[in-house]
Order: sequence, then structure tokens, then C-alpha cells
Amino acid sequence: MLYLFIKWVRDSYLKHIKEITKVVKMFKNHIPGIINALITKFSNAMAERLNGKIQEIKTVGRGYRTFKNFRSAILFFYGGLNLYPQLLQ
Repeated sequence: MLYLFIKWVRDSYLKHIKEITKVVKMFKNHIPGIINALITKFSNAMAERLNGKIQEIKTVGRGYRTFKNFRSAILFFYGGLNLYPQLLQ
């Protein structure tokens, strides 16, 4: 796979297309992160999902008077709190 990347870089530079050269440079600058993502299969999908949910709270709430109220809404909906009474056995 690395061989194909090196061949693509070489061929892209030979074409002398400014836009493609810019993309090649970007790939070369980020190659460790790209390889890491391909090998480990980790992503920031869960963080992005939580951010989306927080944005939804912000939109539905149409503004909060204080940050404390906004934080309380986030913790209420997505804090993982068990709000039901515990049954004693």
C-alpha cells in the first residue's frame, strides 16, 4: 500500500498540476495520522455525536440565561444519571 502512495506522489508531481500538488503536500504532511487511522480504526465519532447532541440542546433551548443552566440541561439529558428511585430489596 505504501508503494502505491509513493507512486501516486511521484506521478502527481510529474503532472505539474498546482491543485493536485497542494493535495499531495497535504497528504505528505498528515501521513502519520492517516496511517494511524487506517491501522487502529479509531475515530472521534463519539465526540462528534455528543457535540451534535449539545448543539441540539442549544437550539431547542433557544438560549440559556446562564452557563449553569445550559450545563444542567446537558447533564440532565446526556449525563448518564439514573433519575428513577432505587427500589430497596
